[in-house]
Amino acid sequence: MTVECRTYNHAPFIGETIDGFLMQETTFPVQVVVHDDASTDGTAAIVRGYAERHPGLVVAVLQAVNTYRTAPHPGVPALVRGRYLGQCDGDDLWLRRDKLERQVAILESEPRCVLAGARAFVWREGDPSPYAIAPDSTPAEAATLGAGDFLERRHLPPTSTRVWRTAFLGRLRDELPADVGPYDLGQALYTIAAALRGDAAIRLLDVVVAIHRKHPEGIYGGGTAWWHADFLARITSAMVPYFPPGPHRRQLALEAAGWLAERSSLTPELPVGDRLRWALRAGLLSRHTLGALLRTEARFAKHLLRSLRVHRPARDGSRDVAETPSPRG
Repeated sequence: MTVECRTYNHAPFIGETIDGFLMQETTFPVQVVVHDDASTDGTAAIVRGYAERHPGLVVAVLQAVNTYRTAPHPGVPALVRGRYLGQCDGDDLWLRRDKLERQVAILESEPRCVLAGARAFVWREGDPSPYAIAPDSTPAEAATLGAGDFLERRHLPPTSTRVWRTAFLGRLRDELPADVGPYDLGQALYTIAAALRGDAAIRLLDVVVAIHRKHPEGIYGGGTAWWHADFLARITSAMVPYFPPGPHRRQLALEAAGWLAERSSLTPELPVGDRLRWALRAGLLSRHTLGALLRTEARFAKHLLRSLRVHRPARDGSRDVAETPSPRG
């Protein structure tokens, strides 16, 4: 199998992260592919050093230009070997030597299972100890979680705990739009949709196997508020058609409509025509029930009024307009 690690400015963490891969005790061969997205803090040099000390085991993919927030993350599909793919970001940490062995056993025993997740401690920078465990279901609940539960209660297994069936990931990349498929959120929502249709299954190992760190230099930590709203609006709205008709599709549609509204409120210079187009799209997404439509349009009205109030012309004729938001590159 292959372990994929994506990293950007993770110099304080990446060595410990790779050590967590190397300590795995398995009955099958493992290859580690570390993709550095043009770090500026020395991360690439650390990754290169591990690749030189562990040739054939650790493969370094070192980018010269950062691409994650300006274009879909290219990933490493051409380098993936084996039936399974484990994931872990460069600032997270595996805690157990038997993590991969136990999760692959789940996948081997159930052919319909395409994703084996587990629990992780969530650790916020500066805190002396973890503040949460994700997913936070009880052991009894963890054994019976279905795809709808993963969506409704945000029980998505953290990226650092995921082991995928590579054939399913290949299908996912073929079917999803190019600006959605490479991202973790798009992959997770596609998998939930497949499980709701009965085409796949998601299983959760009721063991804490990793630490998930939250800090400003995380994959999603440094983007602007506009970047986050745009990212979430784009991914969630694109994924709605993949869900079968029913309450879970409505739930995701409402969430997408909300992020479209948020993006609109954070774009003060958006032309009126584009603002109305976004409002219409949000309304169409939430058309499933009259109440949903009214709630969405009310939220749009609130954001629009707030935007007009904050960015109205000043008495001296100038405009109090925030700097045009842009993605972090």
